[in-house]
Amino acid sequence: NVISMTKSSLIIFHKNEFLKLLTSNETILNNFLKILCDKTFYLNKRIGTLSFTSAKEKVVYSILNDFDIDDNLHIHLPFNKQCWADTLNISRASLYRELHILCNNSLIFFDKSNMIKILNINKLEETIHN
Repeated sequence: NVISMTKSSLIIFHKNEFLKLLTSNETILNNFLKILCDKTFYLNKRIGTLSFTSAKEKVVYSILNDFDIDDNLHIHLPFNKQCWADTLNISRASLYRELHILCNNSLIFFDKSNMIKILNINKLEETIHN
């Protein structure tokens, strides 16, 4: 179900009318293709994350692929760790356990904030390639 936060209108197009609209207006076609590409990219990343079997692999893959890593190898999590665990399809306890293991192995540093510092990106990448 979709619930609108403000008053909204819904336009329903017949398939042929929509195709005609796409072919007659390049801006609408480009916007539609961008939405499709973004969604496809997101779904491919999700498949990558979910294809791993262990919680450790899921967490490491997510750290390396799901977030923007700045020049100083810092990651700001855009949501809380419960949401992150739900996204990875693991429990919050498993997420914390794997983060602590990665910290103890000097691969990352994290604290109570939503920041993660990657300390050894090469060993982190080896974790999912072995």
